[in-house]
Amino acid sequence: MTKGKGREIIWLLAEKFRTNPEFIYREIAGEFVLIPSGETARQFNGLASLNKTGVFLWKLLEQERTLKELSIAFAEEYELTEEQSLEDVTAFLELALTRKLIIRS
Repeated sequence: MTKGKGREIIWLLAEKFRTNPEFIYREIAGEFVLIPSGETARQFNGLASLNKTGVFLWKLLEQERTLKELSIAFAEEYELTEEQSLEDVTAFLELALTRKLIIRS
């Protein structure tokens, strides 16, 4: 982990996140997708798909959660070390924030 990355994680630990209410979660033909609605539908091109771990985190994020809360639940669910879980959940949050799938609350 780089020095800058460590500072980002510390900063993220204090924040709460939740799903963006303008994305609707659906299972379609065995695939898990997020469908944009409202203003987001005009700006977002297509659908977002989630894998099994993404679905797990998405469901947790239906309520406000911190990175620490998500990381603990993720580590327990997938039998990961604290470090690996923190790294994986941080990567998910960064991507989801960039794509505006989740929001800071």
